Amino acid sequence: MKKCKNPYCECEQTFPDTVQLCPFCGSALSPEGEDESPQLHTAEELPTMPASAAAQPFVTAGAFGRKVLRGRLVEMDHNSLFHSSFHKWCNAVFAGEPWQLAHQSQAYTLRIEEITQDGIPGRVTDVCAFGEYLGRLSIGDELEIHCKGGKDRRIAKKLLDKTTGSVVRPGLQVPALFVRVFSLILALLAIYFVSAAVNFVASGAILSWALGVIVALLGLLWKLLSAFGGNILILIGIGIVIRACLPRKR
Repeated sequence: MKKCKNPYCECEQTFPDTVQLCPFCGSALSPEGEDESPQLHTAEELPTMPASAAAQPFVTAGAFGRKVLRGRLVEMDHNSLFHSSFHKWCNAVFAGEPWQLAHQSQAYTLRIEEITQDGIPGRVTDVCAFGEYLGRLSIGDELEIHCKGGKDRRIAKKLLDKTTGSVVRPGLQVPALFVRVFSLILALLAIYFVSAAVNFVASGAILSWALGVIVALLGLLWKLLSAFGGNILILIGIGIVIRACLPRKR
C-alpha cells in the first residue's frame, strides 16, 4: 500500500501499489513506512493539452461565387416588415433580396457559431434569411448555409440542417435573379420603343402619316355628305319647323 507524504496535502488514506500519483495534490506516492521526501510535479512537467481545431472549416468557397458556412445556430431573430411593391422591387434589384408574395416580408437573422473539437466557442457570424422559417429551425442545430455577399452582409440562398438531415426551404417566393432579369427585359423593351418613336418622328414619316389620315377622313366625310346630304337638310328643316310650332319657355 502507498500513501502521500506531501506535508501540504491533507490526504490521509492509502492507495494500492498500482497508483503512482496522489489524486489530490499530484505528488508521488510512497510505500507506507518510508520517510523519503515526496516528489512534486511542476506546471512545466504536466502534460499540455492540444490546441483546439475546427471540426470542419468555418467558411469555404461554394459554387457560383457563393460562400458555405458550417456551424451551430446560437441565436435567431425574426422580423415581419410591411413593404410596398416598389420597395420590394428595389430590395430585389439592388440588395438581392427575394420577392416575397405575402403582404408581410419575413426576415430572419441567424447567428452561426464555429464548431470546435474541444467544444470551446469559436468564431461567430450573422446570416440574413428571407422567407418563412418559423418552426423549422431550433437553437443548437448544426447548419450548412450556402450564402452570397461579403462578411458585412450575407444572404442565405440554401440552408441544410445537419441535425435533422433535411433541407430547410423558405416557402414560396420569387428569386432576386428572376426579378432582375425581368426588369432588364422591360427596360430594354422600353428603350427600344422610345428609340423607335424618336426615329419615327425625326424621319418625318409621322407628318405624312397624319396628313394621310386627315385626307382619308375628309374623303369619307365628303362621300357621306354626297350620299345623305339631302336627307340631312330635310331633317334639319323638320327640326326648325317643330321648334317654331312649340311654345317658348319663359
